[in-house]
Amino acid sequence: MIQCHAMVLLLPELRATHTAAVLYRIDGLVAPSFILAAGFSLGLTMVRSALKGSVRDRARKSIRRIGEVFAVAYFGSFLFLGVLQKPSDLFRLEILHCIAVSLVVCWLLALALARWPMALTLTSIGLGWLVFAVSPFTEQVGGFWSHFLNSTSGSMFPLFPWIGYALIGLGMGAQTGEKGPRGLIISCAVLFVVGTALSLMRPQVVALYPPHNEWVTSPAEAGVRLAKVMVVTLLLHACERYWKAAEGLPPFKLIAFYGTNSLGGYFFHELLLYYPIFGLSFAALWRDSCGWLKYSGLTVLLIALTTVVVIGWEALRAAIRPYFRGTAPRTTSSGG
Repeated sequence: MIQCHAMVLLLPELRATHTAAVLYRIDGLVAPSFILAAGFSLGLTMVRSALKGSVRDRARKSIRRIGEVFAVAYFGSFLFLGVLQKPSDLFRLEILHCIAVSLVVCWLLALALARWPMALTLTSIGLGWLVFAVSPFTEQVGGFWSHFLNSTSGSMFPLFPWIGYALIGLGMGAQTGEKGPRGLIISCAVLFVVGTALSLMRPQVVALYPPHNEWVTSPAEAGVRLAKVMVVTLLLHACERYWKAAEGLPPFKLIAFYGTNSLGGYFFHELLLYYPIFGLSFAALWRDSCGWLKYSGLTVLLIALTTVVVIGWEALRAAIRPYFRGTAPRTTSSGG
């Protein structure tokens, strides 16, 4: 994700090269993975809690977390979109807005069906594929609702097709919560087969619809992306399960760190990259000016700085949380 966004630092002519095109194709998996992981996490925790008889407690914690995503998303709208100058952009859906709305839908489904994991899986994955199936038609919607249904009003991540990935992630998480790694492997295998079949039938699938943005809203493209994400998921799972030494390697520790700090990682890398603090940001200093070597070094630096800021932020949150909960230690005076 950070590497993808840092591509703005490259010289424009380098962003038009074959190497950049390959990177963009790989980076095309970032958003589906990010959104799918959000749904997966919710499905996993809700089903595990339901099996322990504590789904209501988990639901309250989850809705608070979703509220945090909304808060960060709309704080970002003020920082990066300038909604005070253009209030209509308050309705634009960037990726955090899309995730927040998607998680509300997933939360409602999980609250209703977490006690029956298979029902939750079938319902959520079925709804996910239904979203993909109708997404080409939503490109024709105009007016206010276009903020939520397509990109014509400036939304980078409208609900169609992106909420589909969250719903499918919810189903995968439900199966993993019930059956453990076996449920994850079966889910990945099934989705890989379905995605590969759609990829092989791409011309026929595209022909079923009126003209549309094939590389964004076509169900065939969703299938291709899901199949690739499933391969990556299975490879990472194999490393985790069969190569125990991998857990201690820096790349895997970094993945684990951002897996549990994804919201902070997203917000703070965007802040460092785009928002001029005292007139300084990565984009302000180096946008459109870097060759490959300089770009690579700055990307590593951006990841490192983001990690440091996230660690500091989490330490600050841990320090002040007791005061908000009324459990902070009280100081006593020894006078008198």
